[in-house]
Amino acid sequence: MDSSVERFKDFRGKIWWFILYPESAADDWLVKINDLHIPTFISPLHDKDKKEDGTEKKPHYHVMFMFKGTKSYKQ
Repeated sequence: MDSSVERFKDFRGKIWWFILYPESAADDWLVKINDLHIPTFISPLHDKDKKEDGTEKKPHYHVMFMFKGTKSYKQ
């Protein structure tokens, strides 16, 4: 487990969000999310964001799952 995940291993919450990079997502990622039947928000593609130094960030989506009850990272 990498350090970014390690800090959430004991966290429980109803809302979980992450950044999804199209280049590393499965071709059918949207279908897979839809098949989970969890209320989800997916942002438009962020493909014009810039870092503080003016360079472009990698294109990405912001994805948020909203569960009825609290869930852990493992769940």
